[in-house]
Amino acid sequence: MGPEFERVLAVKITREGETEFYLQANQWLCLIDPKRAINTTDVWQNYFQQGWETAKSSAHSTAEAGWPVAAKEFVRGYTLELEREQDAIAQWLQLRTQEITGEVVTAVQMSLFDTANSEEATFQSEWMYLKDPLERLAAYATDVTQPAKLRSEADGVLRIYSQRWDMIQSRLALSNPEIWPLGVLMLVPEVNYDA
Repeated sequence: MGPEFERVLAVKITREGETEFYLQANQWLCLIDPKRAINTTDVWQNYFQQGWETAKSSAHSTAEAGWPVAAKEFVRGYTLELEREQDAIAQWLQLRTQEITGEVVTAVQMSLFDTANSEEATFQSEWMYLKDPLERLAAYATDVTQPAKLRSEADGVLRIYSQRWDMIQSRLALSNPEIWPLGVLMLVPEVNYDA
């Protein structure tokens, strides 16, 4: 289904290799000022090409170390939201099962010498005794003694529930975050550039 959460992070690396991690864009946007832009001819070759591989590796490591702060907060809220959704879909299933199949029948245990008279000896399907709404509705949907309309409705409820439940489970299975470089902002110290 694609990424659930994306964030633009920044890592500032000095010529000496010191790193600074920025979780919020407003922390690093102040470093760029279009009024202070310079001609970029040979800037890469003169200032950045030589230490690029080391800087790239260092930036990636720093981003991986800083990312869990943002990810932890997101995962907590995200998981809580999906768990609420799981509870809601389970309650919906319980309600729909009761609407379609009625109340759960409590079995009456007869003693060895009791006999049921002909009025009490009516056939009752096993699904009537099931308490789990998913099992009860699934068994009801296959009981040919029930009206076709209600069996069809039960089947529809099961399909909707199953699809929604599977989608929630797949969304809960988050993979480890991936770091994708978006670009390089080359900042040249003013003292090194003849304006």
